[in-house]
Amino acid sequence: MYKAVLFDLDGSLLPLDEKAFIKIYFDGVNKRFSDKYNSQVFMDAFWKGTLAMMNNDGADSNKNAFWRTFQKYINCDYETIEKEFFDYYRTDFEAVKAVCKLTCK
Repeated sequence: MYKAVLFDLDGSLLPLDEKAFIKIYFDGVNKRFSDKYNSQVFMDAFWKGTLAMMNNDGADSNKNAFWRTFQKYINCDYETIEKEFFDYYRTDFEAVKAVCKLTCK
């Protein structure tokens, strides 16, 4: 079981094409959940949750910042949807590798 999912949102740790990353990542999440939720509503909530993490001042964990914001817009069972997110990260998230640039040889 993963203990953490780390995001390098500004590309400072892993050089990448941020626009391409967001497109592949968000498209993958959208595809994963589109059969369960209205895509536009879900992705709006997902983006707002992501922005809440990016604007987090450290007073709370990024996990709590994301879920508190996300659940304002999506009525969902936290444990069920979190398991689905973890499954996405174990399987489909690897697609974002296509936009990561290797800098070491």
